Amino acid sequence: MNKTPLERFLKYSSMVSNEHIFLKESQINSYLKETRFNYINIPSLNLFRDCVIDENGIESAIVEAEAGISETGTVVVMSEDEKLRLATCLCEELTVILYTDKIFNNLEDIAPILEANMRKESNYIAFITGASRTADIERVLTIGVHGPVRMKVILTERGE
Repeated sequence: MNKTPLERFLKYSSMVSNEHIFLKESQINSYLKETRFNYINIPSLNLFRDCVIDENGIESAIVEAEAGISETGTVVVMSEDEKLRLATCLCEELTVILYTDKIFNNLEDIAPILEANMRKESNYIAFITGASRTADIERVLTIGVHGPVRMKVILTERGE
């Protein structure tokens, strides 16, 4: 039985320990009031909160993804804003808003989006599959060295 892109995204995203939350678009403002985020960048809803981000990082950030890739459970974050880049790399907990109509089957399906972004003078594209994980030669796993320690994906539909 063939799974939908959303079902495949959830399967592979869960395999890297991401938490998933389903919210209606109209519930996102309430969620933001209930949950404390140091940094907010959700352009589609015109929601932003800036903060100081330095080598110490920040506790939490919520950002909007440009796309999701179902075959790997990856979210794609694009921007020309350096603060967004720092927030996605240096926060302890990253929450990503992903609209379900932006989930694609594979990387090839988002090629036109990537090509359009690469034409911009200053661009940033991050492929984030989950919390940062790395292991040394002795197989000691370390989480959060090159990115978030925990990751949540909020899945939503437009106009709900």
